[in-house]
Amino acid sequence: MVAWREAWSKPWIQALVLGSVGALLNEVSRPPIFSVALYLAGIGYFYILFRFGWRPALVAAAMAALPLLGTTAVYRPLLEVLVFALLLGRLRLSLWGSVLIYWLVVAWPIALWVTSAFTEVPLAVYWPGMLAMGGNAALNLLLARQWVLYSSEVQSREGISFQHQLSHWLIVFGLAPLLVLSIMVNHGYLHNHLAEIAKDVDHEREEAAARIQLHLDRQFQALRIVANQMLVEGRPDYLRAQGLVAALRANSTAIMSLWVLDQDGVVRSAVSQEPAPEDPAIGSNAADRAYFQESRRTLKPYVSDVFLGRGYATRKLVVALSVPVVYEGRFLGVVEASLDLDAFPQRVGRDVDHGALRALILDSRQHVVQADAVLGLAYDSEAPETLRRLLSRPLPSHEVLLKDLRRQQYRLHLVRWRELASPRWTVLMLYDLKPEIFLFNMRSLLTCVMALALLGLIGRLAQRRAARMLEPLVLLNRRAESLDMSSLPRQVPLSAEQGARELMSLLRAFNAMVARMAKSHLQLLDSMDERERLNQALEASNRELESKVVERTEELSHKASMLEELAITDELTGLRNRRYLSHELGKEWRRAKRFGSAFSLLLMDIDHFKLINDAHGHAAGDAVLVAVARILREAARETDCVARWGGEEFVILLPGVSGAGTRAFAERLRLQIAELTVPVREQRLSCTVSIGLADSLDLVADTPERLLELADKALYRAKSEGRNRVCA
Repeated sequence: MVAWREAWSKPWIQALVLGSVGALLNEVSRPPIFSVALYLAGIGYFYILFRFGWRPALVAAAMAALPLLGTTAVYRPLLEVLVFALLLGRLRLSLWGSVLIYWLVVAWPIALWVTSAFTEVPLAVYWPGMLAMGGNAALNLLLARQWVLYSSEVQSREGISFQHQLSHWLIVFGLAPLLVLSIMVNHGYLHNHLAEIAKDVDHEREEAAARIQLHLDRQFQALRIVANQMLVEGRPDYLRAQGLVAALRANSTAIMSLWVLDQDGVVRSAVSQEPAPEDPAIGSNAADRAYFQESRRTLKPYVSDVFLGRGYATRKLVVALSVPVVYEGRFLGVVEASLDLDAFPQRVGRDVDHGALRALILDSRQHVVQADAVLGLAYDSEAPETLRRLLSRPLPSHEVLLKDLRRQQYRLHLVRWRELASPRWTVLMLYDLKPEIFLFNMRSLLTCVMALALLGLIGRLAQRRAARMLEPLVLLNRRAESLDMSSLPRQVPLSAEQGARELMSLLRAFNAMVARMAKSHLQLLDSMDERERLNQALEASNRELESKVVERTEELSHKASMLEELAITDELTGLRNRRYLSHELGKEWRRAKRFGSAFSLLLMDIDHFKLINDAHGHAAGDAVLVAVARILREAARETDCVARWGGEEFVILLPGVSGAGTRAFAERLRLQIAELTVPVREQRLSCTVSIGLADSLDLVADTPERLLELADKALYRAKSEGRNRVCA
């Protein structure tokens, strides 16, 4: 149990648990449980905000909102957490000031933007909902703060006050059930009311769809009769077909024209209600028409989208119906009829039991076929984007449609639809929801007002009742607060012991505690001087130790630098040693291969150096080596690397130099060394050097080791050819 409480006190644990529970409720619940879950989640977000800060609260709100991605409900808890985190945390405003700013800066402008940009619903419908948003935020903040104060006092060492405990549990057992019940009743009423409206709208929609389907089925039946009776012994009789189409046209006011086409699409029989010069003559070809191609391809009846007929004295909106002429599976032609759209069963808006109902018919392109004038949609105009997105989803139990950004004249509606398979049309019914939204907002506002009033009333009653019960304890609290550790504490006079038996016992315990404190106070004064003396001695020791540590650190750093320098320097000549040169040669080799640059290598050896050692001693040989090293150091550039390779051998690495430049530099060195005289014991010694060159551009030099080998071979050739010379 203790481990569980310690884990629960961590902010991220509470954020993860609360966010997961909110996400689960949002995923599986439906109104009114959905609204209760959102409301309780809002209180939880503000609890974490007051207790731990805005980051854990935002994590919890984001997790709970994950199942709601793509819906407007996801933005409200996140927006509230962000706004109140800024107002209460960073700006340190009061709670009521933050609620007022939230309502004026966030809730009110958002509602105005929604009503003007999406719904065109009058503000009279939305203003109760806007007020309810501010009231809901205030109620959530008050309840969350109440719970934070209660939980903080529970976890504190002092314990929870009786006054706070009384008000807290009055709210939990009184206000919370009433609030949840009112939310469920309000949403339940709206849900049931929308279900009843959807039932009536579905009934009207089915009737409209049935009338259209029945009208089309009758026309298809008539065309099938013509297609069957025009066949004589399995072959079409077009003279007989002319009589059949004329008789059918005379008996039907809906048919504008009738054509009979053979299997090649040639018009063989034709009759029209309003003949005009543009009528196609018998014998013309209509094989490119969609109704002919679809009927020949599928051997099934075909219904076109609505189009503007061109072959009549007055321009008409028509629909093309075609039936294939088939005998024993062979396609023999097509019977086509153009139907006047005005003769279709009309579906106009009317008033049902709950309010105004409007009708809309779309073709397969989702263009308008018929629409009530109130909707403001012209014939053949494209359906609004919002409506087309709605039709792409499965039919819900009820759906709310907002006006899209192209300013179509849509208000808040409940939308129901059905697709007609044969003509590939969609019949829609739209019901105006403004009265229902207004009533729902009014109920929500009334719920928030009642909850806030009850919260204030319960808090005030709890404070007054608790104040009467706690009057004796207030006196004891004042005496306890007057205790000062800088002076001797005083006991409470026994004349002040009034009240209940428990209080008198508490006062006696308080006087006993004061006596013990007086004794401890004297002991504390004695120990303070000793502690001050020890602190001064400790500070002096710390300063001395810090000084020694700094000196030792500087000494070790200097010695480390000296050791590093000795590791790469030749002790006799002061030049770099063989180890350092090998490292630099590798670096220069990699640089040359990467950037395409060149460099050269000089390997030199002092001629007959062993004779100098044998004749004059090793001290004389060392003096010669030092003198030669000085000449090499002075002749080299800062970027060159001069090293003693071993014994009397030296190596010079020349970055960026190759070819003739390398040989000229080597000859200059050879001449300077040949002119050198070294004084040794009243004698002046001279020497010469042999130099071998190697260039990184040499195709044979494929590795640094190979380059050294080439320089060594060149040095060997210089010695074999007589010494005191340069060879490459």
